[in-house]
Amino acid sequence: VYEMCESFYASDLKLVRVFRDGKWGYINKLGKEVISCSFEDSENFGHDGYALVQFNGERFCIDTLGNRIEACDHVVQWRKTNGNIVNRGYVYGLVNNQGMVVMPVIYDQLYKMPNEKFYRCSRNKLVGLANEKGEILLPCEYEEIGQFWRDKNIATIRRDTMYGVIDSNFKIIIPCEYELIQGDLTGNLIFKKNGLFGLMDLNTTILIPALYQQFNGFRQIMYTRDPNPYAMVMRDSLYGYINLKGKEVIPCKYKHLGYEIHNNRVFYQENNKYGFLDTTGKAVVAPVYDRVFDF
Repeated sequence: VYEMCESFYASDLKLVRVFRDGKWGYINKLGKEVISCSFEDSENFGHDGYALVQFNGERFCIDTLGNRIEACDHVVQWRKTNGNIVNRGYVYGLVNNQGMVVMPVIYDQLYKMPNEKFYRCSRNKLVGLANEKGEILLPCEYEEIGQFWRDKNIATIRRDTMYGVIDSNFKIIIPCEYELIQGDLTGNLIFKKNGLFGLMDLNTTILIPALYQQFNGFRQIMYTRDPNPYAMVMRDSLYGYINLKGKEVIPCKYKHLGYEIHNNRVFYQENNKYGFLDTTGKAVVAPVYDRVFDF
């Protein structure tokens, strides 16, 4: 019934801390909850029979019956590690500028990425997000949460091995239903479903159907030198090129094809010899060479 439960590591420890529904309490050696889970933070009981707790943003001591004790010199056992991140043993939490715990000290990891105003946290190998107030933006239910793309303010997420997308308000705009989602330089998303790749927009409108075993994306569209609107694809284990509308300008019929198009030319292999195709799929240089280089 508890998300976290400490062990009775010392013979004279009569009560230990337990964590449930975001709050700490105490159980005895019989497993009975003798002090209810109502504290934002708590420490173990000392030899004097008192424990330091935090309740409604106030820190004070209690006895083993849960009664408040006014005269108590206990101090917190967590320590600051980076900014307002604190750790107690091997787990981490977050405090505010007044030193009050706003995010319980229960996380396996808690950190900020450069240029991000929120925290990334993890529990049991699953990750989530929280803001600077300790409020959960995304629960620790995801295997992966990508970095936000600056131009689109979206990030990929992965749950139960399937990918989706969240926006800058941390709302799921594309559910985790895809085997893979990657950004494309067109501003759209390359997706994988049923083992095949296609292209869709942020509204999941299909722009290019999922027909391809490999889809390299329109990676050359932003080149400052020799940009072009073509993407290499593979269908039925053969390579070709498509344009932005999804038309195969070079049919998928080649076992070996150049990885990029340069100056409207791409090399191909036929009968162990190399030649060149143009962007209509026409052979402009016959395959008579043992080795070729890009234009």
